Amino acid sequence: MSQGEVGDRVRTTADTVKAARAVVLAAQELAADARDGLALALDGSEPEIHAGVVGVLTTAVSAIGDAADYAGALSAALIAFADRMGTGRGAGTGSVVAPAASAPARPDPAKAPPTLGRWKGKTAKEHVLNGGEDIGRKPRGSKSMPIRLVDSVEELDEIFATLRVGAEREDIPHYKGRMYRFPDGTRIAYRTSSRSGGDNDPTMDLAVPGKQKTTLKVHVSHEEQDGTS
Repeated sequence: MSQGEVGDRVRTTADTVKAARAVVLAAQELAADARDGLALALDGSEPEIHAGVVGVLTTAVSAIGDAADYAGALSAALIAFADRMGTGRGAGTGSVVAPAASAPARPDPAKAPPTLGRWKGKTAKEHVLNGGEDIGRKPRGSKSMPIRLVDSVEELDEIFATLRVGAEREDIPHYKGRMYRFPDGTRIAYRTSSRSGGDNDPTMDLAVPGKQKTTLKVHVSHEEQDGTS
């Protein structure tokens, strides 16, 4: 078999891998739709249940995406090798030369970074850094720190359950709520009381570490105390 004929066969294989990648991408889109639909269906459930179930599907979406990336890299490597071989039409009969570089290694799940929850396309850290502009609305008046208001406890619970995916529970004795920490040090927490709202004022606290810690507070709007902390 000539080099060109080998190139033709490898090129056909690359086309098959490319077609398989398209199917995998379609599966990823379906999984993402299922995740988003389930998140809405579980609206109002316990945050731990919501985060656990939605988190599994979020991980699945990420894993399917990794498979698609691998298929794309493999297809590109095969095409590059086929191009070096040439084509069987009018090709010579020289010996086949092995590719200079092997196909990319399949990602190791154990070494992959944790899947992070996203609300409207942004992680907890990204929401903090942009002042929470994609969460709820700003309170009336001037505030000493970024504060966002949502319309219901159910909405706040859904945002919290989604954003905390990928964080580990952290025991903070002085914090009267549940605190979670991401690998980069970003924290997200949920409490049911505040200084101004008393024991029935669910609030989400977020903080990004740095020379000057950046924070964000999200809680349910109260007509009589819009924007209090």
